[in-house]
Amino acid sequence: MKSARLNDVLAAIDRENSADPTSVEYRGERLPLALAEGISAHDWILRLREDDPRGGPETLLIAARGHHIRRWETPRSGYPEGRQGYLAWRRHLYDVHARHLVRIMSDCGYGEAELEAVDRIVHKRGMKRDPDVQSYEDAVALAFFEIQFGPFADRTERPPLLRAIRKTWRKMSPAGRELVGSITFPAQLSELVREAVDDRGE
Repeated sequence: MKSARLNDVLAAIDRENSADPTSVEYRGERLPLALAEGISAHDWILRLREDDPRGGPETLLIAARGHHIRRWETPRSGYPEGRQGYLAWRRHLYDVHARHLVRIMSDCGYGEAELEAVDRIVHKRGMKRDPDVQSYEDAVALAFFEIQFGPFADRTERPPLLRAIRKTWRKMSPAGRELVGSITFPAQLSELVREAVDDRGE
């Protein structure tokens, strides 16, 4: 059962993400992109942690729901082209997302240890070692596959697309990879995933 303050935080995240000017079809309705991504990642956490009656720690649920909070305000176009520009943009986004979540959590009565936990999860410190960080990584990847994989594939050449799938796959846990199979893809996207995974012997 969710605590009152968790419900308050999730509602506040959703209100902020509802301002995303980009929308997407998600579960039969048109939603702002960041809102859909947050709901998706949150729900994947519940599946990844289905043996936990809480659905996972509150800090993990908050991080997943807000993993792209207000992302549209920091566009990729504001950074140089190339890998170094991409990495600088991504590092800055981690800071932005963590800052917004800490602000909302503080307003709802969370303490310093919980704020630090969310900051750690959003910055992915301890991936492959910290189970909460790994679940977060899995949920974010699953949300990508569920919502953004199709559009990303449409605008990306095949070789870099296969590399991106392989890179995402390497970061996921066996449980996360298994859940990819529960997503219904168009045939051509399913084939891309199979090709990328099979090329790595997995």
